[in-house]
Formats: sequence, C-alpha cells, structure tokens
Amino acid sequence: MRISKDPTMTPMRTWLICNHIDHHARNSGYDQLAFHVEGEPYRSGGGSRILARALPWKLLKRVPAIRTNWYNKDALRREIEICLRILAPRGDIYHFLYPENDLRLSSTWPVRFNNKIVATFHQPPDFMEQHFQDKSCIRGLDGAVVLSSSQIPYLTRFLPENRVFLVPHGVDTKFWNPGPGVSQRAPSTFLMVGQWMRDFETAGKVVLDAAQRELGIHFRVVGPREREEEFKRLPATEFLCGISDEDLREEYRRATALFLPLLDSTANNAILESMACGTPVVSTMGGCSETYLNEDCAIVVDRGDVGGLLRALLSLADKPEKVERMGRSAREKAENFSWEIVGGMMNQVYRKIRGRPAF
Repeated sequence: MRISKDPTMTPMRTWLICNHIDHHARNSGYDQLAFHVEGEPYRSGGGSRILARALPWKLLKRVPAIRTNWYNKDALRREIEICLRILAPRGDIYHFLYPENDLRLSSTWPVRFNNKIVATFHQPPDFMEQHFQDKSCIRGLDGAVVLSSSQIPYLTRFLPENRVFLVPHGVDTKFWNPGPGVSQRAPSTFLMVGQWMRDFETAGKVVLDAAQRELGIHFRVVGPREREEEFKRLPATEFLCGISDEDLREEYRRATALFLPLLDSTANNAILESMACGTPVVSTMGGCSETYLNEDCAIVVDRGDVGGLLRALLSLADKPEKVERMGRSAREKAENFSWEIVGGMMNQVYRKIRGRPAF
C-alpha cells in the first residue's frame, strides 16, 4: 500500500557537527563516520546564521563556555545558531562528533521541541571529569555515544542507561589493508604512531633498555615534529614526521608489531589502522584493550610496565610465523570495525533516539 506524504511536511534530518582533526591522516579520524550514516554534515545558513554572526564579540566572551578548554568562538557561534534552529519542531538530530571541542550550550537549551542532541565522547573518564567542569551539557543530551565500555560507568552517572550507547570507532578497511602478495616485514622492527595519550616516557625506557641489553630490536616512530629531538637521541630509533597516508600504510605493513604504550584510552586510530593492515599490537591496559583487542591479535600489559612491554616485544621478535598468525587475526578483528558496519550501528542508534523501531 502506498502512503501519501504531506508535501508541506519538512523531512527529519540528522546533522553531523564535525571537523577533521589536523594531526589525523587523511583516511583517519571519526569524521569518516559522515560518509557511512543516514546524515549529512551540518551546514550553516539562513536567518539563524545571520543572527548568530551578528552577535558582538563583547557579548559572546561573557558566555562562561568560551572560557573552557578546546572550545572557541566559532564553536560558540555555531551552537547559538543550532539553539535557534531547534526552536522549530522539525524532529532533527544534531550529532556532535567531537563534543569535547564543540558542545557546551545546545544540549542545555530549555526549548528544543522534538529535536534531539547527540554526542560521541572520545576521551577517557578521568580526562572528561576535568574537561567538562559543568556537567549540564552532558545531562541534557538525548543520547551519548561511547567508543569503549570503559566510558559507560562514567556517563551513566549523568544519564539514564537507555541514553548511553556503545558504538565502536571505525576504520577504513579498504584503504588500511595488508596489501597484495607476501608480507615484507622488517625483522624485529616495531612501530610507534601518533601523539595523543601516548606514554612517551615508558616508551623511551623500553627503547633504552632494549639497546643496553643489545637485543637487536629496532624502532620507527611516526610522530609530531616537537618530539623529533627526543626520539632522535634514542638508539636504534628512526623518527618520521609528515609522511603521506600511503607511506604510513607501508610502515604498518612492514612492522613486526605496533608498539603503543598509552597513558589511557577509549579508542585509537593507530591501533585500528595497524590491525586493518594485518599487524599485531603491543599496548597497555585501558579502553582499547577492553573493546578492540584480544589475545589473538595483541599483547597487552599494565600501564607503565617497562619489563612487561619489553618481554612482549621479545616474544614477537624473530618469530615470523607467530607475527603472521596474529596479523591475520588482527585483520579479521579490524573488519568488525569497518565504517560500513559502524555506520549501520549508528543508524540504529538514531532510530532508537527518534523513537522508531530498529530494523
């Protein structure tokens, strides 16, 4: 049976409020979700934009939110615009993909009719406790998406359980892949990638210990320019910066394993990309180990455990068959986190938040 639609009715939309993080590779980052969900990037415009842009900076800088970490006047103006838009009962969802940067006001707006505010939280609980000093922007959400089970106890302090959804981070398994042909791994070479929440102090101790004991282990580090001198002073270590996505993919493919001691975690691009490239992971306990890793594809030790990390590296050095076996498991595990699968999971969340049956 065909059901006629009211031509005057505005269709409900899902708007994705996101930016690409500068230090993420082109094929990395949570903003990739925008290509795989029933939603579209938020577009500024119309009368609400004119009003938001007309507000003088002298007035805006009095808003307490502007004095919080990672939040700036562009985010504030955009949120003011969204607050004006949700005064119209359209039934839209506004999904903040990086709320730590972009969300302070709209989820506390007293009138939003049937519009919904959703946010995906990336940072671990200890960080969020300090970052969001005013928790009202969390309490006012219609839905909070978490990337790791480790975040759920914290978010349910402020929201009912039925408003908190675990949807894992995704990875582009088409771009990040093991490549054709036989693996050409560099012998006993371990790769570090990235900067956020990395335990560089522990990593440095592992590198020095391995060199002092003459274990024949080599390290390659892909990191920010400000870390270059620190790592160039370390023995058996090569530092890389500003490489292309294609070169980074080759680094993953050639490494014996990804070596990633972390201070804390929920999800991690480097871990997912390494797994998708068929490379095992050596890391530390946290949200990543709870949600994304298992013993078939990774070796996980306690945070700060230099000896445990070194033993883990040695258990893979010069063990090509073990590395390849764990690498195959890593790829299989990563396929569960393809953006296509994660996007489907997020669409289910949107339907639940709108009150529609999931199917």
